[in-house]
Amino acid sequence: MAGFAQQPYAVMISFRFSESLNEANALQDALQARGYRTFVSNETAGADLQEAIATAMHQSQIQVLLATRTYGKKTNQQYSTFQEMNYALNHHSAFLVKMTDSPDGTWEEAATEMALTGRMWEYWKPGAPMPEGLVDKIIAKLEAVRAAEPAVAPPAPVLAPAPKPS
Repeated sequence: MAGFAQQPYAVMISFRFSESLNEANALQDALQARGYRTFVSNETAGADLQEAIATAMHQSQIQVLLATRTYGKKTNQQYSTFQEMNYALNHHSAFLVKMTDSPDGTWEEAATEMALTGRMWEYWKPGAPMPEGLVDKIIAKLEAVRAAEPAVAPPAPVLAPAPKPS
C-alpha cells in the first residue's frame, strides 16, 4: 500500500518462523487489506533481525502474539519470541492468539505457560484457515488502544522575536 514506508506500524506480529510463518503472512495480508500497516519479520540472512523486530515492536500500537507450541522459547539467537512476549505483555498491548494443537493445549516453555495462562485469547489451530472474525477482533483491540492514548498536543507556535526598541 502506498505511503506505508513513512508511517509507524499499527500491528506487529510475533511468531515462530518454523511453526506459523504462513499464518503470520496471511494475517498480515488481511490486516493490510483493511488499511493497517503490519510488520512481519522477513529479514534475509545477514540482516539485523534484532534491530528490525525491536523497531517494529516499539513503533507498533499492538503486538499480535501467534503463540504456538514452542512460542517464548529462548534460542541460541540474541533475540527470540521470549523477549518479544515479555515486551508485549509489559506494555499492555498484546493480542494473544493461542496456536496449540487444541484450545486446551499447553505451551512447552514454562515461562510461556506462566505468562500466558489465564489471559484472554483467540484460538487458531496451526495449519487451519484463519478463524472468521479474528481480524475484526484485532482491529477492535487496536482501536481501543488508540482511543486510550492521550491526544498529542500540536507543536507550540514559533513566535517572532520582539521588535527592537528604537
